[in-house]
Amino acid sequence: MSFQKGALLGMVVGTLVLPLVYLGWTFKISPMETVACTVVKHEVEAVDQLPQKNFPRNLTTHYEYQYEGLDYVSSSDGDFESKEKLELWIKKSPIGSQHDCWVDSNDPTKLLKFPFPYTVFYGAILGGVGLMVFCGSWTLSMLFPLGFGRDPKTTIEKISQSDVKNRIEKRFQASLKELKLLGFKKYCFYWEISVPFYLISNFVVFLAMCAKKEIIEFRSSLRIARGYPLLELPNQGTFAVVHAFESQFLTLFTDGTLLITGTEGRIKSFVDENFQVHRQGATQTVEAAWGQHQIRVEAFKAEGKRLKENINFSDYADILTIVECILLANNLFRKTEGCDGMMG
Repeated sequence: MSFQKGALLGMVVGTLVLPLVYLGWTFKISPMETVACTVVKHEVEAVDQLPQKNFPRNLTTHYEYQYEGLDYVSSSDGDFESKEKLELWIKKSPIGSQHDCWVDSNDPTKLLKFPFPYTVFYGAILGGVGLMVFCGSWTLSMLFPLGFGRDPKTTIEKISQSDVKNRIEKRFQASLKELKLLGFKKYCFYWEISVPFYLISNFVVFLAMCAKKEIIEFRSSLRIARGYPLLELPNQGTFAVVHAFESQFLTLFTDGTLLITGTEGRIKSFVDENFQVHRQGATQTVEAAWGQHQIRVEAFKAEGKRLKENINFSDYADILTIVECILLANNLFRKTEGCDGMMG
């Protein structure tokens, strides 16, 4: 998603969705019902109770009303900054006049004369804060996709805890079943550990991960670790990795060429000659992506390229570093020393 689209989405979320959520939350907690109420008395705050000046003044208006056949008397308060505004209010609500009021159905003794404007006001504040957080986080994720640094820093480590492995396997069981039918074998489960302060620079992405029910652990320095399964096609130089957003096939050749095929069409295809990476993909099934991947592998073999048959976890770590280097090279940063040794 482009920054412009992200900002537009942020405006929608911040200015529309969050206030509506706030409204729903308010009226769910305190369900309000409309009743006809009659003004019976106005009480203006006494001047001798005010500190050194006559305004602002507090006005308490008392009302009588019926709710479910029972009579109630309640009141509402308001502060007025000037005598004119105070007198105008009393003029619009003279004693004996009837108005629409709102009562809390859980406690009918609670009365509110004008609940909606105040709710909208505070909802708008919440929406504005949501807008700033969303757009600010999205801007940071565009400028610093890998965190606040210039070198690739995402690390991976194998998972040894059985309970964590079981959680990951359960989360991705449908995709794992598909890959096993294609001939892939489970290689390991691993943590992909983000750069420091990832939760600040990519907070919106983190929320999307939570929505996708990714297996996440929090680490020091505001980092997160995401758990994924890694599979291998024995003796074919090919890994398959399953993420919440996409499944990928990755094949390494002896000359350093890397072929990546994914199932997410929104991630653009590209060829990076510096790193010898060929990325292709479309919104497609795992089986269709594997078929597309095999066709391209055979085309490379016809050009004389040979598969790197014996691949290991270290090779997969190098693949992630290469992908990060490409992101850095295309996001306001120049290539760095950490990437120079990875180039073909």
